[in-house]
Amino acid sequence: MRKNILLITISIISLNLFAQDFYIVKDISPGLAKTTITEIISIDNMLYFVADDNQHGFELWASDGTESGTYMVKDIFPGIDNFQFPNSSFPMYLTNFNNQLFFYANDSIHGYELWKSDGTEAGTVMVKDIYIGKENSTIEGFTECNNILFFKADDGINGLELWKTDGTEAGTGMLKDIASGIYGSNPNDLTCWNNNLFFSAYTEELGEELWKSDGSTIGTNLYADISLGAPSSLPIQFTPVGSRMFFDAECDFWVTEETSNQPQKLLQSLG
Repeated sequence: MRKNILLITISIISLNLFAQDFYIVKDISPGLAKTTITEIISIDNMLYFVADDNQHGFELWASDGTESGTYMVKDIFPGIDNFQFPNSSFPMYLTNFNNQLFFYANDSIHGYELWKSDGTEAGTVMVKDIYIGKENSTIEGFTECNNILFFKADDGINGLELWKTDGTEAGTGMLKDIASGIYGSNPNDLTCWNNNLFFSAYTEELGEELWKSDGSTIGTNLYADISLGAPSSLPIQFTPVGSRMFFDAECDFWVTEETSNQPQKLLQSLG
């Protein structure tokens, strides 16, 4: 049975543009063991990915396309578990922000939190322990907009709310407590358009509606209460196209213009 050794390959395209040669860059897990590779992303001529070499569990790796330049960046969660298997930090949501890698990982001390890496072991560090202690901050939705990396996270006090980071611990914080309480507003579908972040968020008074943020607390506000009052319009699938942004709400097709803050219904569902 054939091994899954390394899914990263380099193709050499011949002059006729048809013949291709493929070769293994590195046997990450020598022997009969399989290697699973996920989360591949390219940053500044380097590939970053998550792999299991059967010695360190699923950890962050990097490659410049050569065998010698393919290496585990850092064993974020070292050691073995109670069943004698290697621990894994399981890095997720690998994202390029200002030519640095940002991701979500577990070091066993702080739970799953926000991390960044410059491709070196020393430069792979936790940015901030958002949910202090071993609890997970439940980060999702990394979205860059106007040199700010937005995401949703739970600090254990305010529930799932909108957060931002500039890549430093001091510059990482909750942008606004949109829905007070332990559950939060649960921002979703974070989308950058027209120099602003658009997203859906829930409050008890307004339901789940369309919000926008310019990256400041005062500039994070309801954009449109499409279903007036407490009912939710459930806006999703925000799709910027030039000076317009299309989306679905109330099971209908909507659009908003750069020069307007009043979305218009384009197509009504027959249901």
